[in-house]
Amino acid sequence: MTTRRSHALEATTSAVSWTIYEGDAFNIPRIDLVFATAPSSAGTVTITKDSVLGDDFDTTIRSSSAVGVTDMSFEGLHGFVNGDKIILTYDNPDNVSITGSASVELPYYPAGDLSVGGLTADAGTIRSREAKYAAYYHVELASSSPGGSGATWTPADANQLSGWLLNATGEQLETSTDIHGDWATNFNPEVEIKFTIQTDNTSGSPTDTVDITIIACYAPPTGTAMKTQTIVTPIVVGACDPYSRFHVDIDLNRNETDNLILAGDTISLIISVPSSGDLTAAVINEVAVYYPRTHVGEELAFV
Repeated sequence: MTTRRSHALEATTSAVSWTIYEGDAFNIPRIDLVFATAPSSAGTVTITKDSVLGDDFDTTIRSSSAVGVTDMSFEGLHGFVNGDKIILTYDNPDNVSITGSASVELPYYPAGDLSVGGLTADAGTIRSREAKYAAYYHVELASSSPGGSGATWTPADANQLSGWLLNATGEQLETSTDIHGDWATNFNPEVEIKFTIQTDNTSGSPTDTVDITIIACYAPPTGTAMKTQTIVTPIVVGACDPYSRFHVDIDLNRNETDNLILAGDTISLIISVPSSGDLTAAVINEVAVYYPRTHVGEELAFV
């Protein structure tokens, strides 16, 4: 079960740096800000997790421009662990008076509550104190698009599974997914790719590779801002038989410089097999995206 505490964020006309909460495992269902007048200068309200695990795990969770608004709300900040700090900052270039409030949801454990091995529950939710679960989204490969790149669909037969054949410069596969608010933001989202080699490489080198390139393009549900990152991953396939199958998990960098991944982002993935590898022909059989979370299932309050 849970209990909620309300925190008043005191009025200020200077730059804001409020620590919303630090302590036991907690969630923040809502933060509300009220501006005395709408700021006209550039300025972004940012909510950051100062992770107990250290600087490498600090994460920007939400950010939003304050220009032209008199109130702002952030909802569904979930899955923080013991020792994490949640910090709200705003440089307040117009010295506008700001007030605010935050609702913090903490677990408590009355008699009869489920509390086993770090798993807690009330009548409506079950959560782990650590990210022991994963949200796992299989991309519908048959409905993914090669655009006009020239990639061709290869049907299943006695030799291999079905999928998209990428075997020439410029050929690519495009698909999309999203990151929900249940994401444990101190872990990277990952892209899982399963593929089949098309070449007889039995006389090749034990160090021969296939390179998989992912261009990730992502953005929040509203606005015009876009962010990108490119990951090239060599996979050692060695002196393999034709139609050998391989599997790789590729991290998307949640803290990519100037291109942070945020909960709620929709992500488009562009996948290709560039000529930089030793083998350059592969059928992409499956693509999935997954990320760790503290929740057993997706809850209605999430993005």
